[in-house]
Amino acid sequence: MKKRPRQEFVLNAQDWQGHHLMVRFDWCGDRYSHSVSAVRRDSRRLLLESLEGGADDIWPSSPPIQELSDCTIVSDTNRGQATLLVGAAGKSHWAMTLSLRDYWIGQGRRKFETDILFDVACRVAEAPEWLGSSYRVLCGQVAVSQQLGQALMPADSPECLITSDKATVKLETSSGPYPIIRYDAPVTSIESLPDTVRWRYAMRLCAEEP
Repeated sequence: MKKRPRQEFVLNAQDWQGHHLMVRFDWCGDRYSHSVSAVRRDSRRLLLESLEGGADDIWPSSPPIQELSDCTIVSDTNRGQATLLVGAAGKSHWAMTLSLRDYWIGQGRRKFETDILFDVACRVAEAPEWLGSSYRVLCGQVAVSQQLGQALMPADSPECLITSDKATVKLETSSGPYPIIRYDAPVTSIESLPDTVRWRYAMRLCAEEP
């Protein structure tokens, strides 16, 4: 496993039409923030940016990532480069892996080839005030289904679909000029302290067939 110096880091997932979903990490103050963009031919559209906490936040809006390390995984679905991200705030410690995951859906109206999987865990020593991942929506339009645990943006192709596992998706529209998507971690699963809380979500592009 190779530890990275504090610099920008980019991970790309390409769909079956050659469009790219790009996640970029940049060092900002005392932690990494990240943004998500859709790249189509020569144009790039910024979709999301992580909502970060401050130095004094014990339970920040997103995992406080302070270190990056590279590794390689090979399995039936996950492949190639993976990145391990770790950080701490208060008495809690976060770990997150980013990896590319092959994904295909039959012959339907939409096809997917690869998504970017965010796998997050937090070791908590006390009951969380809030725990999860948060994003500002910068593309203007977003549709959220709490029942399905999904978010879809923007309205024009290619769209970005976010799906979740063990996390509850919520949309906030009254906290500023940009809507905020929050993925709440399953803190109700905590039985005794200390404990580890885990949640996962994946992002991928989907475009209509020509």
